[in-house]
Amino acid sequence: SCKDDETENELVKDRIVGTWDFVSFKLDGDEYMGTIVDSSTITFKAYTAAQGDFDHDIVYADGEREELKGKYSVNETKKELVMIAGQQRDTIKLSFPNADKMEWVGKQDGEPLVAKAERQ
Repeated sequence: SCKDDETENELVKDRIVGTWDFVSFKLDGDEYMGTIVDSSTITFKAYTAAQGDFDHDIVYADGEREELKGKYSVNETKKELVMIAGQQRDTIKLSFPNADKMEWVGKQDGEPLVAKAERQ
């Protein structure tokens, strides 16, 4: 479709802006969505200077809620997202199957992470 052609050349840091719902979040091969995690939503705010802010809201199946806030930056050449929240720093390889879908491959706390998110 025409829409995909336009977004193909768009910078990752522009494409990522907005709110995304995780539909799959696999850590070390185990699916967290729908089992351990009830919902997981991440919002990327537009860049200010060399980085942007993100908010990550997680609601666990037991009703516990966690909110991570931090900074992110994007390596456009490598299509990599670096997220820093407190002492934690995660590097994620990004791909966009289409304008409203985002896929993550990386590590979280040293465990292999594969996740899929859809634009809200």
